[in-house]
Amino acid sequence: MTHPAALNKLGCEYFAKQQWQEAAEAFQQAIVLRADFLDAYYNLGLALNKLNRVDQALVTWGALLELSPEHLGANFQVGCLLMRQGKFNEALEHFATILKNHPTHVETLANMATCCLQLGWLNEAKKYYLQVIECVGDEAQTLYNLGVVHAQQGALDEAINYYLRAVVIESDFFAAHNNLGAAYLAMKNREAAAKHFQEASRIQPGNEAVRHTLAILSQKKDVAVTPQSYISALFDSYADHYDAHLSQSLQYQVPAQMFDMLHHTVHLPTHQWQVLDLGCGTGLCGQYFRDVASAMTGVDLSERMLDVALKKKIYDTLHQAEAQEFLQQQHPSSYDLIIAGDTLVYMGDLVPIFAAAHQALKTDGYFIFNVETSEAGTFHMTPTGRFAHGKAYVEQLIAEQTFHILGFRAITLRMQDDRPVQGYLYLVQKTK
Repeated sequence: MTHPAALNKLGCEYFAKQQWQEAAEAFQQAIVLRADFLDAYYNLGLALNKLNRVDQALVTWGALLELSPEHLGANFQVGCLLMRQGKFNEALEHFATILKNHPTHVETLANMATCCLQLGWLNEAKKYYLQVIECVGDEAQTLYNLGVVHAQQGALDEAINYYLRAVVIESDFFAAHNNLGAAYLAMKNREAAAKHFQEASRIQPGNEAVRHTLAILSQKKDVAVTPQSYISALFDSYADHYDAHLSQSLQYQVPAQMFDMLHHTVHLPTHQWQVLDLGCGTGLCGQYFRDVASAMTGVDLSERMLDVALKKKIYDTLHQAEAQEFLQQQHPSSYDLIIAGDTLVYMGDLVPIFAAAHQALKTDGYFIFNVETSEAGTFHMTPTGRFAHGKAYVEQLIAEQTFHILGFRAITLRMQDDRPVQGYLYLVQKTK
């Protein structure tokens, strides 16, 4: 077969049968015979993309754009691939080219909005999502996205309005119900929050994070641990403003208090210790202890918190893991110092984490941690979803693990709803 149009048609027939390799070969032959065959270039890019030969697909569509810079399909496909690669600025250039000639191309408008949202350009994202609504009317995903934008801007009333419009259209929209619950909770409307978290739980009955949130709202007494999925989701959503919120709004002093206790109790070396920061978050504790560490390891469940910590260059290694599980995977007697700043407050039963920390520490190694204060026995879950622990319970576990208490302080951990949250700070040493 030597006719370019016939080869392109053959390639399309192969493509329809999902015979991607044969389709690619036919399109390539068509281009060999006719070097300016735009449809064959476009179709070849599609076939190569199906074969997961993404780089070759980009080269092919790039060649097409050299021939026809405003080609809608090629610009759209390249923009989508760049989005998948996280290259949002470059993707925007291709989508903008489309909108010059096709200002109501809905898929392009939606992608423009998504890129802007990913880049943190919230007003621009809002503009494009509203244009999508103007073109096609209310659509659940777009309404939800507008809710996300407004929530990130702190406009919770507007966010709730968009989420509610989304669930009217799609009653089983899990993410919208979940975000409604979170928004109402932020506005102290626990009844409305519980309603939407119950809807989210109905849609995804196996979702641990939602079940745990409902347990918090109902103040169940038998909860002994915070699910990993709840913690990672909570702190992923918190990462971009975590440092400012804790230091400014909550007057958070735990890291400084920890370092002060260690500094005034122990002779601190310079760059000699193996240090492990459990629940390291963005590195608020780790930054205080960097100078005593020859190697510093951070562990956290939240990927986005770890991304922030990585940029600070505090840690030699970072691991996305649950604290107890990470400790249990380490060689015994690995660390000189283990830090757990506001980490144990997400655990009710502390027996496993104390045992795992004891095993991971070197003899004479140090474990510094804080808990929230409970006057009611061993531990209980607070209305914030954190756990508070009794002093007698904590000190019984310290003794059982043959730790020796070197330092103890009753401190204010942070402010919550303009009221101080009280806690205990401990520095203990492994004696054998």
